[in-house]
Amino acid sequence: MPFTKEVFKIIFIGILLRLILVTVIDTTLRVEFSTPFNSYKGLKEGISYYRKGISPFHGDTVHQSILLISFFSILPEWMHYVVFIIIDVVSSLLFAKWASKNNKMEYHNAIIICNAMSSTCFDHFLVLLALNASQKGSFGICSVALGVAANFSIYPFFYVFPTAIMFDSSFKFRSTIILASSVISIFSLFVGFSYYLIGSFDFIKSNYVDMLTVSDLSPNIGIFWYFFTEMFEHFRTFFLFAFQLCVFSYFIPSSIKFRQYPDFLVVLIAGIISIFKTYPSYHDTGFFLSFVALYYNTFPNLRRGFIALNLILFSMILGPTFWYLWIYHGGGNVNFFYSSTLMLSIGQIFLLSDMAFEILKLDHLKNNPNLPKEDIDHLVLE
Repeated sequence: MPFTKEVFKIIFIGILLRLILVTVIDTTLRVEFSTPFNSYKGLKEGISYYRKGISPFHGDTVHQSILLISFFSILPEWMHYVVFIIIDVVSSLLFAKWASKNNKMEYHNAIIICNAMSSTCFDHFLVLLALNASQKGSFGICSVALGVAANFSIYPFFYVFPTAIMFDSSFKFRSTIILASSVISIFSLFVGFSYYLIGSFDFIKSNYVDMLTVSDLSPNIGIFWYFFTEMFEHFRTFFLFAFQLCVFSYFIPSSIKFRQYPDFLVVLIAGIISIFKTYPSYHDTGFFLSFVALYYNTFPNLRRGFIALNLILFSMILGPTFWYLWIYHGGGNVNFFYSSTLMLSIGQIFLLSDMAFEILKLDHLKNNPNLPKEDIDHLVLE
């Protein structure tokens, strides 16, 4: 994507809008944008401990990466939002570059997400950097980007599958193992550096174990927290294992099935993470929907597309409303809010499954160009 005068104008407008938003609305504490693992409040608390020479992970309130904590600790607080703006704008440019290389439409970023100052911005920036690097064949940059992203949150590691396919279109087992080993090595290197920064491995429990075991049951837009709030303790381990196994079992089969379409595999993985992530936010939803927009040509053929998009839209309207009724007004209860999060998840599932079927249908037509019309008419989702 060439840096023309129009591009610089768009960048300037984007930065200006983000600066205006920070003075108009504060979303850093909104449950839709902030979770225990990405909130700016948790980051500031970790910075406060770190500056005083105390390990941020001695308690049970800080779940941010020590790399982010140490980085922001050297900056004055007024610079924090500037960093988030830079990361968000660069992410938008990386996405636009990715879209233009794949002959897709440009990126429409949700700028209010940047206003929440969620550390998920860094995850998605590194994922986009890795995707662009894989298209260029830059193995080192891709490995480092995914390794650092996995250090912030475990979920970006699974983008190793589409990036491995981009490096080797035949999706050989060997190429995937090489890239995965490289990412794990980079991840381990930064784990060692994290130990060097605080002198203990307390961050492993706070950053990774607590995420997988759903130790913090703070409300969010995901499906885990309420289920485990109501769960009897002696059933918790079984269902925890079942839930996490369900999430992680999708990645390898999906990568094998869609190995000829690594670009769509990125959409699929972003959707799976957005739906089944332990502590999701609108940042994950927006990231997924931005990828979905690249496949706008499939929208007319989606059987449940209208229902899916309406479910997502209504959940984003009803979610804040039910939250207000439950927390501030006292006129509702947790079931109202959780129903809106379920609506969001179901909408994303409908959208993702319809798009996956549409891609498979197009692949079938591509491989069978002489298929009779009556057979084509039967290629609908039952």
